[in-house]
Amino acid sequence: MPLDAEDADRLDAATTFPLVSPYTNGALLRPWTPEAEKYRVGVVHELLSLTLEKRALIHHIFEFKEELSLTRHMYASLRNQNRAFYLAGTEMNWAVFLRDAYGDDGALREKDPLVLFNEKLQRYACMTKMDSSRESIR
Repeated sequence: MPLDAEDADRLDAATTFPLVSPYTNGALLRPWTPEAEKYRVGVVHELLSLTLEKRALIHHIFEFKEELSLTRHMYASLRNQNRAFYLAGTEMNWAVFLRDAYGDDGALREKDPLVLFNEKLQRYACMTKMDSSRESIR
């Protein structure tokens, strides 16, 4: 499906901005510049890549808004980066997922051992009766 001119321009602008390291001091950037937006998107991308499940609630991310130089317009910034992030929920209560960490089926591509353990523990917690043929928790 071909892109219309506005979407093509926006995609070109997003990919041709100079990359800004998320490890730089974002407070030194002018707030409404493309470089500042790239910085904020890069910070969220790096933060999500460090989490076990490659997702987070926006309320948890915004606990660090001063330290990470985030603005209240992050929803719009992340929504414009739909190749990198998937947003679920409403604007006031939403989760952001790192799109490249999830497959087409919606499952994590590479699960951390702690995530696997948590899933196994949840399966056992939902059991009503212990089946002797099932493996035990190690």
